[in-house]
Amino acid sequence: MTRPVANLFNLVALICLSAGPLFARDPKVPNPPPPSPADVGFGGLQTSLTTGGLRFVVTDAPTATSESGSPVVVPDTFPACVSVQNRSPFEINFTFPNAAAAALKFTFRIFDGAGALIWQSDTEIAVPPLDTTEVLGKFQRWKRTLAIPLKPNGKALPAGIYTLEASTSADKRLGASTIFEVAVVTPPADPPKLGSR
Repeated sequence: MTRPVANLFNLVALICLSAGPLFARDPKVPNPPPPSPADVGFGGLQTSLTTGGLRFVVTDAPTATSESGSPVVVPDTFPACVSVQNRSPFEINFTFPNAAAAALKFTFRIFDGAGALIWQSDTEIAVPPLDTTEVLGKFQRWKRTLAIPLKPNGKALPAGIYTLEASTSADKRLGASTIFEVAVVTPPADPPKLGSR
């Protein structure tokens, strides 16, 4: 090995030895804590809302017929199912305002085209307010299915486009929404009697 190369190796070794204390960890300073679940971007929440139809024919009449004269099946309700899937490996705590809301998880609501609230599920349940915590476990799912009325309060919805929403009332608000259409069928007028003018 030539003299200049040997001098270069000696210089590099000297720099490494000198810099060692600069980058050494101070034993009095603790190691940084591991990242919390909130800091780890893994998985997530998947919320969905599905219904048993998109367009419904309703009427206040007990029976109805189509333009061709055939009878029309007029439903009073349609099914809707909401679910939330915890796709992360961490448990998630939800604090509900009372035990009934915690048991049901989701509340369904119907809004008209102007955004006005038309109907809400579970309004008849009256319980004292008492914060109740429910845990959505890792890789677990909450689900609720309900019959959505097309005749709230016994009166058929007017024709139009409506929004169906399902959401939690917990401290962590989540939910989903979809639309449905209502078409109104009016009963045909009584045919004129023979011989009458």
